[in-house]
Amino acid sequence: MLKEADKQAIRQEIELLKAQSSKRQVLSLHACGRLFFDFGIKPSVTAVRELTGVGSAGDIPRDIEAFWAQLRQTCRTKIGQGAIPESLEGAAGELLGALYQSALENAAKQYDARREEHARQLDAAAQGARELELRLDLAQETLRATQVALEREVARREHAEQALATVRAESAAQRHSEQAERAHWQAELALVKQQIAERDHAYALLQQQCDTLRAQAQEKAESYASQVKDATDDAQRRVRPMLVELDNLRALASTYQAGIKESSRREFDFMQQLSVVKGRADTLEKLTNRQADELAALHRELAKTSERGAGDPALLQLIADLAARGALGSADVRSVGRLADGLVTIPRLCPACEDGEPELADLHGQIEIACPECGRSSGWCVSRLEAAQRFNQGAT
Repeated sequence: MLKEADKQAIRQEIELLKAQSSKRQVLSLHACGRLFFDFGIKPSVTAVRELTGVGSAGDIPRDIEAFWAQLRQTCRTKIGQGAIPESLEGAAGELLGALYQSALENAAKQYDARREEHARQLDAAAQGARELELRLDLAQETLRATQVALEREVARREHAEQALATVRAESAAQRHSEQAERAHWQAELALVKQQIAERDHAYALLQQQCDTLRAQAQEKAESYASQVKDATDDAQRRVRPMLVELDNLRALASTYQAGIKESSRREFDFMQQLSVVKGRADTLEKLTNRQADELAALHRELAKTSERGAGDPALLQLIADLAARGALGSADVRSVGRLADGLVTIPRLCPACEDGEPELADLHGQIEIACPECGRSSGWCVSRLEAAQRFNQGAT
């Protein structure tokens, strides 16, 4: 293998020859001689063209052939100048020629063997390249499929995030509505408790008045008893006047007894009213707690239903019943959507005129229930559940 420094030295020699206006053949012969004699490299078209920089694909092979012919001629000449007899000169030249030809044939065989080996390696490399191309195509196809799946997953995730944001906003609005309703019930409960406290205070005043009346009655009874005793003593002297006075005193005592009984009756009536008010307050508080529990359970079931993507028939029936009783607000009904539409029944008669038969209209996903007789209408709604609720509540 020729080193770069040696190539540079040969190029400098050829440049000197070019400066001397040497022909192409001289430059090629110089390059062939340097390669063969100094470095033991067989001259080739590529090597000679690389060193000289001149000559075509047809000229350089002729120059190389001229170099070999000149070399053979030189060998014959040198042999002829020695002490070899004339009968051996031709044989010696032919021998050298045969040796040279044999060397050429051996080199050609080695070249062919190496070329075949290189061809096999090239075929193996081409086969490996084709396999790599197939693998590359398969990998690219897999990459494209993965990218498509990734894009779908990103789109699905964005849709899920939007749905989650919507559900959170609706839940926040629902919580706000529940808090407002709970505050309303708490305010009413506080008002009822205040009324009960006022009734208790009034009862205490009545009790105090009753005690005062009893004390006064006791005092008067004692006084009357003393008077009766005195009258009885005096009656022995004046019977008839005292009897008359005694009858008057008995009538007065009867009047006070009637007042005491009336006070007792009023106290009993007040206690009954107080018991009724307390019972109503307890019932109202229990109803408030039960409705709060039902709303909380309903929201939990709604959250589970949103995660499953389908509705439980029992839960949907409960939602429809709550909506029919008016326990659900408009925001609650909108959050349910059309999940409970299959369980919603249209009123047979209009609740306003009680003569018309309500009609259901469905236009591009919008639902309306209207009475053809009186014109009562629910307006366009997103579901049958909302339309039925608004129609029953009297929306127009």
